[in-house]
Amino acid sequence: MSGRRRGRTAADPVRFRPPLALRLAGLVALAAATILVVGAPAAPASARPSERGSRQSPGPFGWLLPVPAPAGWSRAVIPSGEATVAFPPSFTPIISDPGSVSAAVRSSTGAYRAYLNVTPRQGRERLRGFASFRVHRLGEEHDESVHQETATEGLAFDAGRASCVLDHYATRVGHHHYREIACVVTGRRGGAVVVVAAATTAEWDHFRPLLRRAVASLTVS
Repeated sequence: MSGRRRGRTAADPVRFRPPLALRLAGLVALAAATILVVGAPAAPASARPSERGSRQSPGPFGWLLPVPAPAGWSRAVIPSGEATVAFPPSFTPIISDPGSVSAAVRSSTGAYRAYLNVTPRQGRERLRGFASFRVHRLGEEHDESVHQETATEGLAFDAGRASCVLDHYATRVGHHHYREIACVVTGRRGGAVVVVAAATTAEWDHFRPLLRRAVASLTVS
């Protein structure tokens, strides 16, 4: 995708700019073969030994346990190679900003019903204070009615840590309502990425299990 900014349309759930760099392009397309492995099999149980016997404390993010993706899901690797995420067959890969991978479900009008994005940390996203940073960034990006619902910091995740926020907002263009899970996740060798998994509030209950499973499938080096 070129570095030129495009005009925002009513189909956009939110326009992301650096440092999160999570803008979703309007054109659906397959990612490069070196980035995306379509129909990849689920990771074997032995691939991630740290998840064996792992336990998460009760709470709103108690579901965030590192688990392999279900069979039949596809896997996307960001160009740097430091993170991999899985997404279900109902999600289609879309063009995203350089360095990122994205997949989405779109309506017949082109509006986003649900989407998933992973991008490398751009420098300002930190485990401490991530929820405030994310909510503030949404407000800066010309979205309104941004509300934080719940958040957590420094949660053990695989061999790294994660800080996450659950929030909801409405876009100024089109006034579309979305709820999102956003996390900054660090890896065992110091890598860090931001993952965003969102859906319209009207379809949140439908997409929530898939989005949670996709986030839980994330691996960061």
